[in-house]
Amino acid sequence: MSRPITETVEAIDALIGLFKGISERRKDGKLSVVDIASLTAHNFASVVKAASGVDQIPGEIKDLQPEEVDFVVAHVMSHHGWPDDPVSREIVAAVLNLLRSGVQVYRAVEARMSPPKAEVVPE
Repeated sequence: MSRPITETVEAIDALIGLFKGISERRKDGKLSVVDIASLTAHNFASVVKAASGVDQIPGEIKDLQPEEVDFVVAHVMSHHGWPDDPVSREIVAAVLNLLRSGVQVYRAVEARMSPPKAEVVPE
């Protein structure tokens, strides 16, 4: 693999963990406040770890090479105990797209939150 994509993998693990947790807690057809609190507590460490490297993800996923995508797929399959099948690959592709969209949202929010730069007017 040409470069590390550690932050991307951590973010994918965190997102899949959240989605798996939501799915498990919705087996009764509902998602209660208790379910959300439990889900938050259970996934807190992985979300914080993933969020700490969010600024590195755009560079990591900008031009993913096929072998890097294969690495992410293989990691997700082994880490989450899923078979390497079309459904699992679809999940990984969807999460990568979600990450790309999330990066765009993050950048937009960051730009909105940053104070405007003062113009320097020459005298």
